[in-house]
Amino acid sequence: MKRLFTSGIILILILFARLSQAQGENNIWCFGDSLGLNFNTTPPSFFRHSMVTTEGCASVCDPAGNLLFYSSGFNNWDRNNNLMPNGTGMLGNGPIWGGIHMGSSATGVAIARSPANPQQYYVITTDAYEDSTHNAYYSVIDMTLNGGLGDVVPGQKNIVLATNVSEGVVVQKAGECGNYWIILHDGNSPQHLSFKLTAPGISTTPVTSNAIPVPASRMTFNKEATLAVSGGTAMHLLSFDKTTGLFASLGQLSAAPMGSAGAVFSPDGSKLYAGINNLLQYDLSLLPNLTAVQSSRIVIDTGMFMHLRKGPDDKIYTLRIWAKRVGCISNPDAAGSACLYNRDALTSALFPSATFSDFGNIVVVHEPRDTIATAIIDTTICQLPQVTLNAPAVHESYLWNTGGTGVQHTVNNDGIYWVYGRDGCRLSIDSFRVRFIRFNTGLGNDTAVCKGYQLVPSPVVAGATYRWQDGSTASAFNVSQKGSYSLTTTLEGCSVTDSIAIDVIIPTFHLYENDTLVCAGTTLQLHAEIVPEGNYLWSNGSTEATIFTDGPGTYTVTAANACGAFSDSVHLATMYCNCRPFVPNAFSPNGDGHNDVFIIELHCPAAKAYSHAIYNRYGQKVFESKTPGIFWDGAFNGVACDAGTYFYTIEYKINEEKFSKKGDLVLIR
Repeated sequence: MKRLFTSGIILILILFARLSQAQGENNIWCFGDSLGLNFNTTPPSFFRHSMVTTEGCASVCDPAGNLLFYSSGFNNWDRNNNLMPNGTGMLGNGPIWGGIHMGSSATGVAIARSPANPQQYYVITTDAYEDSTHNAYYSVIDMTLNGGLGDVVPGQKNIVLATNVSEGVVVQKAGECGNYWIILHDGNSPQHLSFKLTAPGISTTPVTSNAIPVPASRMTFNKEATLAVSGGTAMHLLSFDKTTGLFASLGQLSAAPMGSAGAVFSPDGSKLYAGINNLLQYDLSLLPNLTAVQSSRIVIDTGMFMHLRKGPDDKIYTLRIWAKRVGCISNPDAAGSACLYNRDALTSALFPSATFSDFGNIVVVHEPRDTIATAIIDTTICQLPQVTLNAPAVHESYLWNTGGTGVQHTVNNDGIYWVYGRDGCRLSIDSFRVRFIRFNTGLGNDTAVCKGYQLVPSPVVAGATYRWQDGSTASAFNVSQKGSYSLTTTLEGCSVTDSIAIDVIIPTFHLYENDTLVCAGTTLQLHAEIVPEGNYLWSNGSTEATIFTDGPGTYTVTAANACGAFSDSVHLATMYCNCRPFVPNAFSPNGDGHNDVFIIELHCPAAKAYSHAIYNRYGQKVFESKTPGIFWDGAFNGVACDAGTYFYTIEYKINEEKFSKKGDLVLIR
């Protein structure tokens, strides 16, 4: 057997310096009672997941929009909706009532990507207002753990970040090198607390912004992160310095009479949407005149609005209590009805009956100018156990999503692989998809087969195409003569060629005995033979090549081998071969009904040409019969013969062989 593999040899990964506009970290929202929104479809589609929470929650995707994990603060689930092995028992986002984790901290769960390791994420949580403690905690999730599904890093779980803080946490970008601000609100004084997240971790000493009386829950920023808004009935408009982490109050906007369930800036920052009892729009282009901004307020819709969140498509989505549907502002930069609000934009039978009030916290990532966009390469590797990926040796450091830190990395499984190249504050990110095509199929060892044998590759490869030595493309080939046969199997561009030498066998089958006549009581041995060797089954149940007969009848044998099944039969009849006529030595034809006839018992059914005769002492024939069963009654020509001695002769043939017998008998009167 000869086999040839067509294989890929080396895959080179090239890092590009072009900017990417695709950031998909917020493409999938997991929230509420097992409900989610997938923005990778148009329009966004609902799906089910494993989390149940009333308020705080967060989910994060990779830059391509593929879900990585989601969190209720108390539990963390991987992209397959399974709890991470170390992802349970997190602190924050309580309270726990009756053993049930309520998740009642408004925007009390946030996710921030590590500036040091793009495969690690910080999950920050705050206790709910109803909890007995009012702390903020953080844990670190590493996506290289748990087989690439992610898990909480041992020893980096439930670390207390701050005490006595209000519920709610928000993450915003810091001004340099991919760092972030973790923003909380002091529970005892009107202060925002900005904790800086850098490569070494989260600073334990916050930057304090005074005279900020409103909590950080549901705080939102404009696109440039220069303005922020938070608060309820009295919403505070704040300026923000990304470099220092400091806030300053610009004044208040009223959302009376019911207050705000969260505010959202339009993409260009010219409009602000807020409200609980009504959906309100403010014209921020009138700043810095807050009075004019307040006067510009108009009602876009009525109803109980629980949360607003800007989608990755730059549309604003609204959640109304009990509505079991999601509204959408399709053109949020436009004023009034031109914003194109549809309160019933997204509906689904998947909506739970329980109420919830949070879409989940936004994941803030640095703009593409802070990182280099991804070049995506699709590569198929044929029949190789592994392949080495090579990044250009132009960066200060490297980090592969599998944990490797060298310029080269060897992989042996299908998957999407990323490499991060860092040069100071500049991060280059490339991703590519590798598929290994491995299959082992062939024709086997050189062999001898029966004519008409069907040659089939083993195993048959699903989805493959075939080409035999004569150009035919069926998955099987009928062998009709001795020769060499070859097959090329191709699957998704990868090919395997195998060849085999075949000798053709002409099968034979014999039942050596013919139909015959045998002597009664004689045992005959019957012989069957099949080439090449096979199995036998006789009509009497025997599975041997030979049997002994046990009487007359038809004996059938079926023999089977690789070439098929064959059958033959023989018919046996019996005869009596040892004829011994019984002749009495006397009889008394006196009419008394006993021994009145001289009866000859032949005991020879196969006999033919039978005759017997009776003679008196003078040699005169007094009786003759050529028919078995007709015997002498002691008379000659109708006259009773005298008592005395007489003589008999018997003649017959068996298979043309003549037999005769003579003797004397006594007639008694």
